[in-house]
Amino acid sequence: MSDLDADQALRAQWIVTIAEACRQLWGDAPEAGAVDQMKVVHRFVDEAIAGGRADGLACEAGCSWCCHQKVAVRPVEALTIARSLRARAESSSWVEALQRDRSLASMSPTCVFLGTRGRCRIYEVRPLSCRGLHAFDASECESAEAQDGQVSICAASDAIAQGADAALEIVSIEGGFDAELCELASAVLIALQPDAEQRWDDGEDIFDSSRLD
Repeated sequence: MSDLDADQALRAQWIVTIAEACRQLWGDAPEAGAVDQMKVVHRFVDEAIAGGRADGLACEAGCSWCCHQKVAVRPVEALTIARSLRARAESSSWVEALQRDRSLASMSPTCVFLGTRGRCRIYEVRPLSCRGLHAFDASECESAEAQDGQVSICAASDAIAQGADAALEIVSIEGGFDAELCELASAVLIALQPDAEQRWDDGEDIFDSSRLD
């Protein structure tokens, strides 16, 4: 089996694994809601990635070259991030920051959640697309950030995260929820609205303005 075939097989495996886990979780406790169960999805993914990480990865706390690009999220991920910010009593300050980020997005792709010393301020609830991005050479990441080049990443981590993302899309659609990919800052700004979670749970398409092209 080629490396490409192995990566595709791993991705397919995790689509099935996460989709079945979500169906069971959301079916056993429907009153809890999809957002409540995201911490379980994150744990599954993090444990799988930790078990499949290749040797020699360059990623470490404070390395943030990958945080200077547009980030895609599913609506349930944006709602999970918003809930975390509200729990920290930071929602009002983040509304202002996200509004500012949206107006500056065309000039700088730097993630609004990138904090001091290159650390992510939403690390515990970061999107799946961030969780699976692990590289082998920090200098290669730096060069790619400056020149829009390619980076050698850990294929296993990427396949697991992609599989989990596809599973979230499938199960969200099965549950009647909006699941289209959105831009991170715009989606979280919408998710911070007081009634956003309930409206999404009721099937309303509240993330339309944050859709990725």
